Amino acid sequence: MSAGELLIRICEENGMPHVATFFRWLNREGEGNAALRAAYTRARHDQADFMVEDTIRIADDEPDGNRARTRILARQWLAAKMNAAKYSDKFALTGHDGGPLSIAVVRYDLPGVPPAQVPRDVTPAPQMIEHEAQSSGTAQEAQPIDKTEEH
Repeated sequence: MSAGELLIRICEENGMPHVATFFRWLNREGEGNAALRAAYTRARHDQADFMVEDTIRIADDEPDGNRARTRILARQWLAAKMNAAKYSDKFALTGHDGGPLSIAVVRYDLPGVPPAQVPRDVTPAPQMIEHEAQSSGTAQEAQPIDKTEEH
């Protein structure tokens, strides 16, 4: 798998277990299976690296542009699934060491302006706007009435 071969093709070879058997082994509890899971994860990450590098070979060697594009996109998609931390287009905003993001609000005094004169809230007060349609019968004649209340 580390060299890019798919697990399903490896399991089709003589002497290899069926792919369903392999996944049963992978999902069993126990110390030996923890080592199998770790090796499988490493192999999948290596396989993702191989697939990404293979996209360059395909781009350089494939004469049919549409076929090259399809093959490259398939490998990029699969690499993002195999090693999302390295190849996924998604990103997460996190703090130090992947922890939660912390936001600090800092107040700075303006030079030459006494603190009492610094506006505390620059957000305008909310206003309620209601509209009622008045009509003498047709939709084209309907006019909104603005009932704006100042707070």
